[in-house]
Amino acid sequence: MEAITIQKYRCLDNNVHAHIIEELKTLQELRALNIEKENITAWNKSHHINIKGFSANFHNFKRTSDSYSIAESLFRDTLELNNISYLHEFQIKAKDALLNSHSYHLDFYIPEIKLAIEISPLFHFTYKTVAIRDKLRTSLLARKHNIKTIVIKVHFRTKKGRVETYLNVNDVEKAIKLIKKLKQKKPNKETLLAYA
Repeated sequence: MEAITIQKYRCLDNNVHAHIIEELKTLQELRALNIEKENITAWNKSHHINIKGFSANFHNFKRTSDSYSIAESLFRDTLELNNISYLHEFQIKAKDALLNSHSYHLDFYIPEIKLAIEISPLFHFTYKTVAIRDKLRTSLLARKHNIKTIVIKVHFRTKKGRVETYLNVNDVEKAIKLIKKLKQKKPNKETLLAYA
């Protein structure tokens, strides 16, 4: 299947071809990890071990535009303080190089500058499956929709017996600077047509 897919894209320029080859490698790695996860889950079930998922505490599983996680609320306040309009939990679909369809809910999306901002707790960087899925999302958004993705890391600390959530200050500052810089440029025709 991989050879057929690469052959199909041979007529593309080298930059796109390199992206597709990298995407195929990512998909192959993700497939291997999913098989490993399925095997572990099957073993846990056969030994009556029930491990609850860790991400439920950090993510907005309701997927509604008016439902924010604690970390998303912190970044929303920063955007509003800087008078930056955005879409929250913007749904978008993209097909990968093997023509599999992927659906994403972008934490924050600024359509006029084609910028997605993802608010990511540290497990997005420490769990390989999650990191690879994020890498695939970034690649597909860039290749299929010309959307740049930036990530803001979420940290947790215990203070007086309570767990506090805070955003990486450097990530937030870079995001706001980038947004302001991109907004100063004139939007391209594709953006104006898509969001007019």
